[in-house]
Formats: sequence, C-alpha cells, structure tokens
Amino acid sequence: MDIINSIISGVIAGVIASAAFIFYLSRNKPALKLSKFIARRTKNGQKEFIFKIANTLPRSCINVKVNAAIVKATNVEGGVNNCHENLNLVNSYLFRLSRYDKQDLQGYYAWRFVTTADLDDIWNSEEDTIEFQVMATDSYTGFSKVFSQIFRLKRNSIKDGAHKFGLEMDVT
Repeated sequence: MDIINSIISGVIAGVIASAAFIFYLSRNKPALKLSKFIARRTKNGQKEFIFKIANTLPRSCINVKVNAAIVKATNVEGGVNNCHENLNLVNSYLFRLSRYDKQDLQGYYAWRFVTTADLDDIWNSEEDTIEFQVMATDSYTGFSKVFSQIFRLKRNSIKDGAHKFGLEMDVT
C-alpha cells in the first residue's frame, strides 16, 4: 500500500510541477509595441510608408515575421466579405529583434518596415482598412505571439515624417 501511495503522490507532484512550469513559461511571451501611425516620406523621388515595432522586454525576440495588407470590404447578400491584399514590404522577416535596453543608442530593439505601395492611391475608401500583423517568438521560452494593429481611417493613420526614436511611436 505504501508503494501505491508513493507512486500516486509522485505522479501528482510531477503533474503539479509540470503545470507550474508551463504556466510560468506561458506568461513569458513576447511583448511588442506597434505604432498607431504610418509614417510617410519621399526617398529618391518615391513615396515610402513605414510601420514601426519595438520590443519592450529584456529578452530578444526571434523569427519576427511581418505582414501588412489592405482590407477591402465588399457588400454581399447577408453581410460583408473582406478581401486582404498584401502590401509588398521591403523586408518582412527579422531573424532577431534585440532586447530592450535604455543604454542602446542605436535602438536595435525597434525596427521599421517599409512598403513602397502608394497607400495614398490604393487606400481610397472609408470602409477600407490597413492591417499590420507581427508574429514574434520569445528567445527564452520559445512561445510565440501575434500582434495586430488596424488602421481604420487614412486621415488619422498616415503622418508625414519619421517615427521618433526608441519606444516612442509618434511620427514627427
């Protein structure tokens, strides 16, 4: 009988320890800030539109994948269908996004993603939105998380200039 109790208590302790470990790891997912504004600039005579992200954790993120799309709503019988048209980004993948560090004068924990698609021309309806999505993996735990920013009105979303440095997400 003592052997059975020892086995049962060992199994229960193992399950509790595993659950506590998984709970701890699951609480340590990436934490990114996404700018609520798209910066617009002209470079070499061509318009560029820039999305910004920043890592706010003291750990790096790896396998950072980014997608931007214009979402066009189409009225159909019974409701609305959304059609995603991907925007070509100059770079849509980062192997590593550095950890947040106040002493980082280069700001490697913040990154900007550029599209040369002319949003002024293709974003031409009040019903259309731009959806910017980022998937990142925590370098310590291996857990991933998807972040999304939806830009609803062009006049409130696009600003001329550049994003501020570091964790600041405004455009000046």
